[in-house]
Amino acid sequence: MVFSSRMRDDASLASPAKSVSRIASIDALRGVVMIVMALDHVRDFFHAGAMSFSPTDLARTTPALFLTRWITHFCFPVFMFVSGTGAFLFAQRSRTPRLSRFLLTRGLWLILLELTVMQLAYNFTFHIRVIFILILWIFGLCMILMAALVRLPVPWVAGLGIAVVIFHNLLDGVQAKHFGSFAWVWTLLHQPGGIPIGGYELQAPYPILP
Repeated sequence: MVFSSRMRDDASLASPAKSVSRIASIDALRGVVMIVMALDHVRDFFHAGAMSFSPTDLARTTPALFLTRWITHFCFPVFMFVSGTGAFLFAQRSRTPRLSRFLLTRGLWLILLELTVMQLAYNFTFHIRVIFILILWIFGLCMILMAALVRLPVPWVAGLGIAVVIFHNLLDGVQAKHFGSFAWVWTLLHQPGGIPIGGYELQAPYPILP
């Protein structure tokens, strides 16, 4: 019996760990939002007047065209929400240092993809002077910040999140130009705009706090 017990123990150690089951509702929400976001990109490529006027310009748009843009305003908040949800669920089955390392490396990869693969996808060339840093860029920055924030107690993280949501518009009167050579910091933090770098310009429409 001792021998058979030892064999069972050895077999259990050798067997692969049981995979963690996914939450279908979260995956479904991600999928729906990706489809809605794709609708916006498809309009940019196929609508004849996509580059001549905004679909939210009430003087020129149509109800159907307006809807294809309006509905995508739900995408970014949902993407951010499920990212935070994923980090929280990861933390339930892993130690904080591992979660922090995962968020840091994932954030750096997203920024790299934005500056390389996505630039080629947007422009079909790397010979550009104005570089748009968009969704993957801001996701990457936020994940890098989360890599530090997950080390704080949950009530602190909740308090900071609520404060950002409620109070960040109070900073709208502060302009990047007030910071002189450090204007780029405020552009990344709060005010959308351009950041000149040598003969190039980074266009950052998605600041961190909002």
